Amino acid sequence: MKIRNREIDLVKFCKVSYLNSPNLNISVNFLNSWISAPLAVFFKSKINNMKKFFFILTAAASCLLPACNDKDPANGGMTETARKNLDAFHAVDNAFLTGDISRIDSFVASDFVDHTPRGDWNRDSLKNMITIMKNAGTMKSEIRKELADDAYVMGWMHWTGTSDGSIPDMPAGPYDMNGIEVVRFKDGKAVEHWAFMDPKDMMKMMPQQMPPSAPTSTDKAK
Repeated sequence: MKIRNREIDLVKFCKVSYLNSPNLNISVNFLNSWISAPLAVFFKSKINNMKKFFFILTAAASCLLPACNDKDPANGGMTETARKNLDAFHAVDNAFLTGDISRIDSFVASDFVDHTPRGDWNRDSLKNMITIMKNAGTMKSEIRKELADDAYVMGWMHWTGTSDGSIPDMPAGPYDMNGIEVVRFKDGKAVEHWAFMDPKDMMKMMPQQMPPSAPTSTDKAK
């Protein structure tokens, strides 16, 4: 019973010691001389795991710190690559407002894929859509929130304007839509695009259907 109590007290002592010790150097020989073999093996395993943990933590920090140092305060804490991606995102968004497609090739890769409900489109399809949107009415684009890193740009968008009805899936008249644009970049150019529309706004653009009429007394009798 005394041996068991001594082991319990030593377990508590060692837990505090290996957690608070700066170098985690607890002697395994000391453990073997004071506690039973299974507990000695247990503590040896714990010590090794802690050493591995601190090694991994140090290695991760050494990788992250250079990445943090690459961020330019003048760019809002972004890396230079992320800033270029965001500038390209803004350039394409501005093309939809002006209808100017002359610089699209500078910001969009030749193998660009636009994932749409109608299938995957390419860079030429994007240019055609910009021209159609410009000729079909008016549009104002507002970026409510944007995020960018070295591979992706995401924007929370708000579009307002009018349509003459020639744009697929967009009825004639005024529109007010919200959505999320996601663009993947590689080597400074957009290579993939996804758009996620607010379901409420999508319902507005669908053909209106008459609600079913309430059953009459004759229908109830049947």
